[in-house]
Amino acid sequence: MLGRLAGSVHAARTGGIASLTLVAMIAMAILLPSAARASGCDSWTNTKGGSWFEGTNWSSKAPPTSTEEACITAAGTYTVTMTQTGTTGTVTVKSLVVGGSSGTQTLVVSGSDSLNATLTAASGISITSAGAAKLTNGEAEVNTVTLVAPITNAGTITTEGGVGGGARTFQGNLKNTGTLAINTTTTFNGTSAALTNEGALNVAEGRSFTVSNKASFTNGPGGKIVGAGSGDVFLESGTSFTEAAGTTTGTMPVVIDDGALNYTGAGASTIVLRGASTLSGSTSLGQSLIIQGTDAENVTVTAATGFTNAGEITLTQIETEDNKAALVVSSGVLTNTGTITSEAGAGSGSARALEGSVTNKGTLAINTTTTFDGTSAALINDAAINIAVGATFSLPSGQSFSNETGGIIAATGTGQFEQRDGTFNEGAGKSTGTDLIIDDGALNYTGAGASTIVLRGASTLSGSTSLGQSLIIQGTDAENVTVTAATGFTNAGEITLTQIETEDNKAALVVSSGVLTNTGTITSEAGAGSGSARALEGSVTNKGTLAINTTTTFDGTSAALINDAAINIAVGATFSLPSGQSFSNETGGIIAATGTGQFEQRDGTFNEGAGKSTGTGLVLDDDALHYMGAGASTIVLRGASTLSGNISAGQSLTIQATDAENATATAATSFTNSGKVTLIQIEAEDNRVNLVLEHAGTLTNKGTITIGTGPVASSRTIEGNVKNEKSLLLAAGATLTLVGSYTQGKKAGLQTTFGVSGNPGKLSATGTAVIAGKLTIKQSKTFKPAKGESFALLSSSGLTGKFSSVKGKKIKKSSSSYVPTYSATAVTLVVS
Repeated sequence: MLGRLAGSVHAARTGGIASLTLVAMIAMAILLPSAARASGCDSWTNTKGGSWFEGTNWSSKAPPTSTEEACITAAGTYTVTMTQTGTTGTVTVKSLVVGGSSGTQTLVVSGSDSLNATLTAASGISITSAGAAKLTNGEAEVNTVTLVAPITNAGTITTEGGVGGGARTFQGNLKNTGTLAINTTTTFNGTSAALTNEGALNVAEGRSFTVSNKASFTNGPGGKIVGAGSGDVFLESGTSFTEAAGTTTGTMPVVIDDGALNYTGAGASTIVLRGASTLSGSTSLGQSLIIQGTDAENVTVTAATGFTNAGEITLTQIETEDNKAALVVSSGVLTNTGTITSEAGAGSGSARALEGSVTNKGTLAINTTTTFDGTSAALINDAAINIAVGATFSLPSGQSFSNETGGIIAATGTGQFEQRDGTFNEGAGKSTGTDLIIDDGALNYTGAGASTIVLRGASTLSGSTSLGQSLIIQGTDAENVTVTAATGFTNAGEITLTQIETEDNKAALVVSSGVLTNTGTITSEAGAGSGSARALEGSVTNKGTLAINTTTTFDGTSAALINDAAINIAVGATFSLPSGQSFSNETGGIIAATGTGQFEQRDGTFNEGAGKSTGTGLVLDDDALHYMGAGASTIVLRGASTLSGNISAGQSLTIQATDAENATATAATSFTNSGKVTLIQIEAEDNRVNLVLEHAGTLTNKGTITIGTGPVASSRTIEGNVKNEKSLLLAAGATLTLVGSYTQGKKAGLQTTFGVSGNPGKLSATGTAVIAGKLTIKQSKTFKPAKGESFALLSSSGLTGKFSSVKGKKIKKSSSSYVPTYSATAVTLVVS
């Protein structure tokens, strides 16, 4: 029995319930005798009952022949037995009527040990409301009982196994307005015969009423199919079932295998489809359709055109083999206002599939791994998609999904939504639980529905993210992830670039044109990858937060990053602008680097406006630095860089050589320093540090200029004039070569420092020097100069003026002092 499976009705096969009913009524009116014709019958006369084959029981004194009408219509309660004996098991009459005006008249058709039983009535059998027929077996042999006739039943027809059992069969059209009691295995198998049920069809526990041979079954108004326990109506290959206003009750009261199911009414029912079946019409509230795979076969139910489900559709598996259960909508749209459920059933890894376009306004309950498939299929979600623990809802190849107003995707525990090579439209719908994963797909934000979406592979992005929306750009061991936005957009939610597995693959967000305006948070994370690359490519205006928690590049040809809010760089992380990008730190902008966190830019442009920076310095290599505002900052210039604008109080600029290269910062014009300028060497190679003011420009110092040495006493040069109005600090062993003139005002100061072996910092100007103001001498605790020893402090082409005061000239633990000695071109410190 388990191999007989599936079903679905197509209106084209049955012509629709209206035409079927009309044809059946006309046929019955022509073929079946009416009670009014009883006087023309060979009538049963023995109201005590007896044998059909006893001639004295009939009005003609002989059993009816094949050309005669037989009528068992006499009033009273009695039983007529047709137990086949003799050499033939067939009784043939023209027609038969069972049922009179009162009492109950019962015809028992039974086989015997020697013969099967067949009752044939070419013009039909009519069982009236007072009539009854029983198909049974009177003896121990397993013999069959068959009725070959069009039948109308307003009374009761019962099939029983009797003593020996055996098959019971109806051949011919059957209209039931009474009761069909199926107490043993029974078949309805007339070629293309039609069964219309408008009464009760009761199938006993463990029994089956089988419809075969291209027959059709209609459960019409008043129809009630009751399957007790495992009892069922089973429709075999090529048959059709029309569910109209009739109802069904039981576990699986109707099972259709390789057949056609047609819904034309709202009768509450449970119907099972198996095999390769078809479906038409729409399911109503109270109707349950089970699409059920078995060990023997997959089940694929095809609806040729779209329909509406207001009831319950379940895709499941009855046995342990993992076979597929699929609902296919060939054209049009399945609109679900009820519930569609996918279940594993008895199969642990059974495949479930919806193929074709679906609009969900009810519930999709994904309780096992399920695919939404079909070429260019579209799923529009306006209600609930619930994904159970361990289940995956997959859109595998080019499908589109829209999460619209009222839509919610709720994944529990490890439940997962996955889409590949398709389009996901995030509208006003929401998602909860685990993330929605889109791989090599297109994500379009069209609304503000709160959601968490993961993009992988080579994906695209459009629209803007809203508050409450989270986008995760996620690399895996299998592939890098590059998400490309063809045009600029706004992020008011959260975007995270990360890695889910241990391979160090890239995660990149690319803005091909326009500007990404960030008012939310963009975060780069290492994830499971220890050294994973993260990248923003394209122009960005940051009005929210960039959280750089792992090494990240801001890239893209001529890309511009304007910072009006926070860039937070974590310990050990580097935010790098590697090749030609521009950066502007504007009003409200802050770059906060923690510990060893680092900002690096190369071959680009850095505009320091009103924005600030904290933590370790901003490192600019071969860069163009423009001071455009007074934002407090610490900036390091390396390589061959350029400089413009004035340095304000609170701003610190370090021109820094490394082992790899000299450092030269070139200013096209004169400028003023009101902050801090330092020339220094960070590593052990003896490389030069130069500040060049083109066109013999002047550096006016109203802040502090520090000439440092670093690990070695390498060359420090300023090409241009220096007008010192505040502080010039010379580290021990440092020599500032000034290719130009030096002027020190009366409120300014020059500070030199002695090292452990003497060798104080000194200034050498190729031009003239005009000095005033203060000299400060910082002494080493360990260096003790000898009396009369002298140290060069300042040299020039011509010296004018003297220091107005000297601080720190007294040599500690000594009676001697450093005394400035002036010549026409130099200042020397003499110990005296």
